[in-house]
Amino acid sequence: MIGGISEGEDQYHAVTRTVMRSKLGGTPVTVVSVTSLRRIDGHWRLQLGDIRAMVEGLRRTRAAEVQLEDIWQQRLKAGQAESPEAATLEAAQQAVDLLREAEVKTEAEREAGD
Repeated sequence: MIGGISEGEDQYHAVTRTVMRSKLGGTPVTVVSVTSLRRIDGHWRLQLGDIRAMVEGLRRTRAAEVQLEDIWQQRLKAGQAESPEAATLEAAQQAVDLLREAEVKTEAEREAGD
């Protein structure tokens, strides 16, 4: 957890950083997110929208890993990368770009639902 802020006595927003390592070369993928909790009957509960966002984030991360591996394999087979390390870096950059695009789409969907 990086930090957080209270909103009244029954709501808290926690800022977290998650670092995952790719299967290919251990490339780190860092995700910073905000999780909102609400106190209900004396117990802190995740808000439903945050649970959906977490599940979607995990799904996107797994999809990016699969795409990263596919891109890496394609580059090596095509001889477009000078080394496995270069192929991994190129594939990681493409995967990060895809994640950013997905985040923008998810944010737009969330705003449309508000």
